[in-house]
Amino acid sequence: MIKFSKFMLVYSDYFKNLASTQNKIKGLLGRSEKAREIEKKLSTETRIVTFEDMISKPFQRPLKYHLILRDYESKTPKEHPDMPNLK
Repeated sequence: MIKFSKFMLVYSDYFKNLASTQNKIKGLLGRSEKAREIEKKLSTETRIVTFEDMISKPFQRPLKYHLILRDYESKTPKEHPDMPNLK
């Protein structure tokens, strides 16, 4: 799994800008009726409740990668050619 850690670096810019983005969303929702209408429509048409929920999805995903790989490893036969890549 460590050899895939460079892949995780793509999230660094996302994390750096997350607080600023959240503040901009709060400001927009505070001053724009249209933005609040769009957010309300999203919450009724999708499982996403708020814009904040929407922007949190990408950073929740990497937190689950190691669990998914661990699950794959436990269900993959030891002799399978992909086993070394799962460790």
